[in-house]
Amino acid sequence: AALDRSRYMAGVPAERGGIEGWNVPNISPDAETGIGRWSVNDIASLLAGRGMRAMHVGGPMREVVRNTAQLTEADRVAMGVYLKSLPPRHGEVK
Repeated sequence: AALDRSRYMAGVPAERGGIEGWNVPNISPDAETGIGRWSVNDIASLLAGRGMRAMHVGGPMREVVRNTAQLTEADRVAMGVYLKSLPPRHGEVK
């Protein structure tokens, strides 16, 4: 199946093609269903494996966080800036 570019970063439920049986959450800056209420520092902290949000990371995302925790803080902040710069996309997966 082709990628639906209109859903870029908007997540996908496990039953519709998530990863390894897990939901893929919306990481667009949609305030209701995405990370729109997160600050850049919230995102960088999660990617570093710090804070309350990081405590709730599960499934395949744990491996991502193990790896992004090895990046510099500046790189994690840059990732947060990028995610916040994307157009918000209302998604089904929170």
